[in-house]
Formats: sequence, C-alpha cells, structure tokens
Amino acid sequence: MKKTLLVLFLVPLFSFGQNLFSEDFEVIIDLSAEGWTLYNDGNIPQSGYSPIITDAWSIVDWEAEEGNFAAATTSWFTVPASADRWLVTPGIAIPEGANATLSFKIRSHDVEPWADGYTLKISTGTASKADLSTDLLVVAAAENDLLENVTTTTVDLSSYNGETIFLAWVNTHTDGNLLSLDDILIDGVLSVSDFSKVATAIYPNPTNSEFKIDLVNLNDSNNFDISIIDISGRLLKKYNVQDSYDISDLSTGTYIVKITDGANSYTQQLVKK
Repeated sequence: MKKTLLVLFLVPLFSFGQNLFSEDFEVIIDLSAEGWTLYNDGNIPQSGYSPIITDAWSIVDWEAEEGNFAAATTSWFTVPASADRWLVTPGIAIPEGANATLSFKIRSHDVEPWADGYTLKISTGTASKADLSTDLLVVAAAENDLLENVTTTTVDLSSYNGETIFLAWVNTHTDGNLLSLDDILIDGVLSVSDFSKVATAIYPNPTNSEFKIDLVNLNDSNNFDISIIDISGRLLKKYNVQDSYDISDLSTGTYIVKITDGANSYTQQLVKK
C-alpha cells in the first residue's frame, strides 16, 4: 500500500475545485446570528415593506418566487431619501493559489428609474465600513426579472489569493423599490505545486491520528512551517518540523497540508478517516 501512495504523491502538478463559500438563504433565518454584518440607514420602509424588511437586509420569500428565499433590501421609504443599506459576509478565507471566482444572482423589482442598483465592495481587513473601501462593481440598475432568470454575475477574485476577505452588497439608490440577492458562491481551483521539491511523501494517507513528512533536505528544516488547512481555506493547525503531526482531534474529511520554506509554499491533500 505504501508504494502506491508514494506514486500518487510524486505527481508533480494537479488542480482540484473547491467551494470556499456559498449561501442561498434557504436555511438561515437570522443573518446577524450567522456572522453577517448589517448596516442600516434609519429610513423607514413604506408601509407594505416595513413588516417584511425589518433591517438593512432581510431574508424574504417573495410571492412571485415562492419557495426561493433571498436576501432583500429597499430604497422606498415613507420619506424619499437615499438608501445606505449594507449586507456584509462573514470573513471568507481564500487559500493561496485558489484563483477564486465569485458568482451571485441579484435583481431589482421595478423598471428604471425605480430599479435599484448596488455597489459590491471588498475588504481584506474587517467588516467595518471603513475597511470596505474597494469597489468591485458599481451597478446603476440591477436586472428586473425573477432570480431564476437573471444573468449570473461573476467577479474574478484571483488577486485576493492568501487573504481573508469580506464582501458587501450596498444599496444606495434614491427612492427606488426593491433589490434581492441570492445564490452567492465562491469557488476556487487550488493548484497543487511540485511537492517533491520539498518532500518525498506524506504518510500514512489516509490517516486516523497522525502523519509524517519525509522532507528532502532536513538541513533546512528550521526554515519550514507546516500548516493544516481545511477546504474552506481556514488555518486549523501550524507546526514547526517534527517527527510526526497529530490530527486526531480533527473531523473526518479532506485537508490541505501546506509547507512553507520561507519563500515558497507547497501543498498536498491529506485525508483524515
């Protein structure tokens, strides 16, 4: 069995898709309780919307799209004003080399000039308004159609490899109507580098408790950091070089072992059974 594993580990380069984040609003009820950040503007939605949209954004099951929940906001207030309503994701870790792509569906519920637009912002710091200072998209009027029919919007996030990001959808429309967001997805393709430059094997793999790494040059081992990362990009463990690495407390699943030598990073899959 060990010979077979060694053959697998010496494949120089491959890639695999990974889902880094997804939300379709079908399960969660309370956005804030699930780590989303909301910034409201203090305006009062017109009477037909105020029971439904109780915060900057709320999860709504629109009658025209029955059975499909979405996050929705409004710019139609009892006193005409500009909206300033923010929906900010929890922190999302983008692994090195993930070359991630964001996709989502978003719609207005009216025609121009009442078709709400939005700004998509990003932060690599915190979920604060001050940190969310970079605009990825500015859309004057979102498409007016059912969410199942609107064109999926995609955004390249490859320049954010190795960062933890926060994304914000912001409605700043003046005296419009409604805006709904759904099917947020961040996918990456993690390119696994030539692992044999630093190690000949990780074994046993799969493992139920611990594993070892055969490093190519033990003389340089003081420069190496060993990290265990889950498939969402979250750092779980970090080690200096040692004889073995204990992961007995991790759940069953697939993880990434990342070796950093001070200048480059090398990654390999590890299965915990």
